[in-house]
Amino acid sequence: MKNFYNKILDIINVIISKLSIVLIVLLLGLIIYSRLDKLFQIGFLSENNLIDSKLNTKIEEPVDNGPAKVVYRGELPSDDEEVLVENNGKKISFEIMGNQSPEQVAKMLKDVGLISDPPSLILQMEGAGLLDSLKPGSYEVNDNILNRELIAVITGTDYAVEDSQENDKSNDKPGEDLELVTFEILEGQSLEEVSNTLKDVKLIQDTQTFINLVENANLRDDVKVGVYRLPKNIKNIDLIESITIATQE
Repeated sequence: MKNFYNKILDIINVIISKLSIVLIVLLLGLIIYSRLDKLFQIGFLSENNLIDSKLNTKIEEPVDNGPAKVVYRGELPSDDEEVLVENNGKKISFEIMGNQSPEQVAKMLKDVGLISDPPSLILQMEGAGLLDSLKPGSYEVNDNILNRELIAVITGTDYAVEDSQENDKSNDKPGEDLELVTFEILEGQSLEEVSNTLKDVKLIQDTQTFINLVENANLRDDVKVGVYRLPKNIKNIDLIESITIATQE
């Protein structure tokens, strides 16, 4: 019986000794973990450089979702060349067909990203008397081109220069050589009939463009009956305002 108890005590001693070793290992592990955690917190170690040092590999850099960057092959451009690239913008190609109307061309120019407001371009072209001057062909221009420069390109004219010169003249001599046109809007006339009248007295060039502009401004039912006397070179936007809002003679 005594031998039996001695065996049990021996087994208990072995178990206690094993548990002591396990506890010592766990304690050492906790100490090491706490030390490493402090090193991570103060920035002495990081997850990336720790893995790099162990595996001798480079961690993939995060994806840059910022603006697109120009990638050059070969030698980098000089400072002057970089400025030139930035100012010129990117090239945009388009084609004008012989049977396209000004409205179709303006819509196409918006689709390719050269303009944002087709009616404004139509107004500008009509004010310059260039609606019938579109030149069919293939074109390539910078995406930051100004509207007046774009009109000059697609009409083959010096509109950009002429427009600037006309503005200078109008500033120098306001009201000089002002030619007035008289017309009458009758009771019951439709917008189409009014547009024909305006075309007859040469205040507009294209009736459909004028109708579209009036409808886009939601003013189809606001045309006022009366006799008008307006400048021959009046812009469409001012003409629309005159026959829908301004006081008639």
